[in-house]
Amino acid sequence: MNEGWGELPSELLILIMSYLNAKELARMGNVNYHWKRVGEDDSLWRPLFIRDYKLPLDTKLKVYNRWVDEYKLLKYEAPIILSENLRDCPDGLSHVSFSSDGRLFCTTANDASFKIWTATYPTYLIHERHLGETLEWERALYSQFSPDSKFLLVSGIKDNGSGEIAIFSIDANEAEVHFSSRVSNSPADVGGCWYNNSHIFTTDIFPFDRNSMIGSSVSLIWVCSAASPWKIASGSVLSPLLRILNQGGGYCQMMTLSRYVSTRLRSVVLMARQAALEHTTLSAKMAELIGDIDANAESRSDLVKKRLDELCTSYSPGCGGCSMNHCGDEDDPDAIFMCCACCCHEQDDRLLIYALGESDTTPPHSIGLKIIEGAQVTEQLYSSSSSKRFSKSRTDKERGRSSPDDQLSSIMAMLDLPDHIIDLKAHVMGIALSTDQRYLYVNVTHDNFIGELNFDYLAEIRVINLSSMTFERSYFGHFANATDRFPCSIGGHYVASASLDGGRVWSREYRCIIGRLQHNGAASAVALSPLDGEILVSVGNTDGRIKIWTSKKLLTRITVPNDFM
Repeated sequence: MNEGWGELPSELLILIMSYLNAKELARMGNVNYHWKRVGEDDSLWRPLFIRDYKLPLDTKLKVYNRWVDEYKLLKYEAPIILSENLRDCPDGLSHVSFSSDGRLFCTTANDASFKIWTATYPTYLIHERHLGETLEWERALYSQFSPDSKFLLVSGIKDNGSGEIAIFSIDANEAEVHFSSRVSNSPADVGGCWYNNSHIFTTDIFPFDRNSMIGSSVSLIWVCSAASPWKIASGSVLSPLLRILNQGGGYCQMMTLSRYVSTRLRSVVLMARQAALEHTTLSAKMAELIGDIDANAESRSDLVKKRLDELCTSYSPGCGGCSMNHCGDEDDPDAIFMCCACCCHEQDDRLLIYALGESDTTPPHSIGLKIIEGAQVTEQLYSSSSSKRFSKSRTDKERGRSSPDDQLSSIMAMLDLPDHIIDLKAHVMGIALSTDQRYLYVNVTHDNFIGELNFDYLAEIRVINLSSMTFERSYFGHFANATDRFPCSIGGHYVASASLDGGRVWSREYRCIIGRLQHNGAASAVALSPLDGEILVSVGNTDGRIKIWTSKKLLTRITVPNDFM
């Protein structure tokens, strides 16, 4: 002990520090370098990490190589500190979204207005526009930035109850926003989505007769230009793309597009199409594919995956300019797939993802997947004539001579069906894609009454791996009604969702709650900065407030590795 307190043996220091909490332990590291080095020992931080975030005892490192860095990720770098509380619309806000580059975010309100803000500290308002008088809107429901952040899609409801989408061009450097075009959207709650930097998807619904044996309705999906080709008119050029048959009573909702299409899903879809041509079943085609594989073989699962992948070996989505962004094994959970938006991917296939239900009055409970071929979209956009698929297939005289079965086959040939349907057996409130678009996050609520709040139900964020088409571990801890629309958001290492009592923030890797977002009542939506997740914006449905949450690391703007509590 002649060396004094500053040179205590490491074993003794670890014993003393093991009685401290995280905040005290972090501050003890400021004494000197020896205490700092000992205070970052894994034997001290692992028990604290597991205890404070209520994790299983067998939890392993998932992001960094040290437990102290994992603790910083959830405490010091997470957007859980309220930095700004802005009073906005007394009628309440409906949605918030970030631009792809993380520089801007947009809020929409129930008074048919939207505002564009800078994602800085402090936040600055760069544009505000009320659409009630100019476009005769009643409410603004939803907003989405284009992939290059140069356009903004705003979806809303007009005074007559019909839906409409308005497109605005954005010059972030000059802080200028200009109206570009408008297009009808039916039903109004579908929202629309971006296909690329210059075109969007919108829908129309055409109901059938109640006694129809085919289905209940058809959702016609249009691909529309974001900018109007006419200098005076504000209309958009529409090209029909898909006629999705709604066989139940519901319709396509919460539509979104992914640039990532799994090779395995593509192979299964290809086999299903071959089975239809051969008038057989998908099960029979699968049995034919794996017929010579020993059922007791240990590597049977790997052999089946390999043969499925070989069906689409001719398809290559990569390019020379960005091939490094697409390297990796689809079965590797640690592989990172960057879905870049360069021009060489304009004709790449997309995966259309939407929610569907059993009727138009009940919440959707299933997720539909449909592969959209890039060549098909290009043909619809740039061909001089309409696609043959949407042309009149038979003359009236020919139809009169054909049998009912032939007529039914002719009608069905003009319609599209989802390539795959995932029944979640729960009410879907919102869907979102991860940054690499490899995972689909679905916010759902169940009918199991909790009783803590009146008419509140336990909600869940389910995660679907689009590579293997399997479910990952879910996120729990928030509440919602069966009819709520609560979109979730993913950014950096964090996942967030609105809730009836505010909002929640989870660790994306550990799936534990790391923050609660307080609002006077329910939050309508939350949005995380897509780049690093260090900024989070939540909007209130009843209090009409915009709350901006940031990390302590972002607020300090300096690195203090031993004082992050």
